[in-house]
Formats: sequence, structure tokens, C-alpha cells
Amino acid sequence: MKKIWILFGLCILSFGSSAYAKAPVGFHEGPYFLINTGVRNFTADNNARTGAQVGRNFEPVVGFNFGWNLTDYFAPELQARYSTSKSNGSREQLVNVNVNAIYFLVIDQLTSSSVYILPFLQGGPVVQAGVIPGDPSVGGTITVVAGGFGVGGGVRVMFLTYGYVGILGQVDFIDFPGKSQNIGGVDTTILKGGWDPQIGATFEAGVHF
Repeated sequence: MKKIWILFGLCILSFGSSAYAKAPVGFHEGPYFLINTGVRNFTADNNARTGAQVGRNFEPVVGFNFGWNLTDYFAPELQARYSTSKSNGSREQLVNVNVNAIYFLVIDQLTSSSVYILPFLQGGPVVQAGVIPGDPSVGGTITVVAGGFGVGGGVRVMFLTYGYVGILGQVDFIDFPGKSQNIGGVDTTILKGGWDPQIGATFEAGVHF
């Protein structure tokens, strides 16, 4: 009977040590590349003169992420997203480029097997460049370049050695410039400008070396 209890105790200890085993140091280090796709809220293009909506309030986006885990916990990253839609006979095009500092939460219970689940937080500066349809009375397009900062968070999963997928929610706070067009000889405000919070969500898939 004593031997049975000893064997039972060893089994419990063995299970406990495997269930809470730490991921090997350096498991997450190295470069990665992801394709991203999702949606982004954008209303700063609405016409300030007429009050009309320009384009879609939620724009589909596609882009990429390239980063490098310097440690298991930290990676600098370049993130780019592009969206386009047609409005007022012209095509609207927007590009956001974020330079992110990403902090990963390495939790033993989520990284104790060949599948590593990694919650993360990110933040950093962002630049937005775009071409927006002008006022319908004069046509043409308006070019904008703006800056700001972005924050976000999500979860990434490493699997099958090189597989890497994730989901991300983020907000870019863009200091959008006001823009005018000459209508009937008068410079008229078309884009009111100001701080514009742009909420987005993306799915990411790629490889981590």
C-alpha cells in the first residue's frame, strides 16, 4: 500500500512539472513576417462643406507585418496597411505605417507544449498618407499626410515550428490635417481635420523563423 501511495505521488509531481514547465529560453527569438487583413474605421474623409459621407466608414485593409523578436518578450515591428474605395467618381487610397514596440506575455501555462499562445501589447508612432476624393462641385483629389500614435493588443500563436498566426485590435490616433479647395473663387474647408481615432481589427498569418 505504501508503494502505491509513493507511485501516486510521483505521478502527481510528474504531471505538475510537465503542466507548468517553462518554455525554453529563446523559443520566440528571431524574425517573422505576417500578412494581415481586416477592417479599419475611417471617417476623417467626410466632406465638411456638405456633411456627406465619403467612401465607407469601415474600410477593408490588407498589408503586412515584419518584426524581429530580440528576446522572447520584446520585438520591434514595422506594420503597413492599405485600403481603397471609390467615391465621387474618384478612388480613395490610404496607407498606414506603424512602427511598433511589442511586449509579449510569456505565460507558462500557455507555452508548455509545441503550441505557444502569446498575448501581446503594442504601441508606437504611425504615419498615414492618402489620396481622398475632393468636393463633388470641383472634383479632383486631396492629398494628405498625417502623423500620430497607435496602441493595440491581441494574441499570436506559434505552431509546427514556423507557423505564426494572430488576431489584433488597435486604435490609431491620427492628427488629421484640415484641407481646403477653391470653390467659386473662395477657399472652402473640405476636410475639417483634427484628431481622428481610427479603430481597426486584423487577422495575421505567416512565419516565424
